[in-house]
Amino acid sequence: MGNQAVTQQTDMQTTTDIDIEVIGNAGVLTLNRPEVLNASSIPMLDAFSQILQRWSDDPSIKSVILTGTGEKAFCAGGDVPSAFRAKQDGYEDFLDQYFRKEYTLIYDIYKFPKPFVSLINGVCMGGGIGLSIYGKHRVLSEHVKMAMPETKIGFFTDIGGTFFLNRAPGYLGTMLALTGKTLGYQDSLFAGWGTDFVPYANFAELKARLVQASSADEVRAAIASMSQPIGRAPLEDFQLLIDTCFQYDRVEDILEALETNGSEQALMWLNELKVLSPISLKVELALLRRHLDMDLKDVIIREFRTCQRFMRGHDFFEGVRALLIDKDKTPKWSHSSVDKVTSEMVEEYFTPLMEKELVL
Repeated sequence: MGNQAVTQQTDMQTTTDIDIEVIGNAGVLTLNRPEVLNASSIPMLDAFSQILQRWSDDPSIKSVILTGTGEKAFCAGGDVPSAFRAKQDGYEDFLDQYFRKEYTLIYDIYKFPKPFVSLINGVCMGGGIGLSIYGKHRVLSEHVKMAMPETKIGFFTDIGGTFFLNRAPGYLGTMLALTGKTLGYQDSLFAGWGTDFVPYANFAELKARLVQASSADEVRAAIASMSQPIGRAPLEDFQLLIDTCFQYDRVEDILEALETNGSEQALMWLNELKVLSPISLKVELALLRRHLDMDLKDVIIREFRTCQRFMRGHDFFEGVRALLIDKDKTPKWSHSSVDKVTSEMVEEYFTPLMEKELVL
């Protein structure tokens, strides 16, 4: 396999929210909403799903490459301000259709039979991780900022988050899910969100090699040829503390363990958790524990049920308002503390709304 860039474009389609190209042997998708850090939209999800299905059956497409427009972000996640406005305007169908399309797409990516490579630079959070993590290769630059920050807006780690977070070392996934902590490239690789590190300055050369690859082995070799070692991830030094404090099945016990430990890091996590939505924290932890041994398909179906329950509640829209709309950062959650959230309240978030079920 040579190293010269393939410049001939055999096909190109530009939509409002995503650019679709065929370059050499690869289908190339570029998320194209830089004004909102490439956050996903219904037109983006629709176009993504349609072309992925077409490329799955096209023998000339040997791999798919996913990237984002600009240098600030790969994908900041779902367009939650649009969900907020849809709720305000009474467009309840939007709240069903957006998440239904997103959940279906990530399962299609998971099932995609060819190498799926994400080149991730800058912000990649929530739904951005969902669009990349189910592909075989997730190449990170030194500029990545990755997080599953849903509890900060009164939600939970959807898009299969309760599947892949459970596969992080020890109870690291529990800590990341509850706190919404933002990670750099070393910690993101340690958590399993990325597979390889390539400096951003080398992304163009890597893409040039990838579009020439004519097999899964050649895709793997192209990435390996440019991947660099990362050294020890900062979070590795806190693994014992994480496992000690986040092993419990009740949020109350996690908070108590952090307070009892009393270290600077433990108290930092404790203070972060205390200001988050109590119902989000309790539902999040319950989902993680219930989904521990489930396959992705069952997790996604169950998460969709929980998602639609949140769409009928208060905290998600209040969190979006406080952090992303009014930006006053003073959300008024539906419960004042986690001990006010009963097990019966949590259980409601797992009860199917039959008219809202997801079929994969």
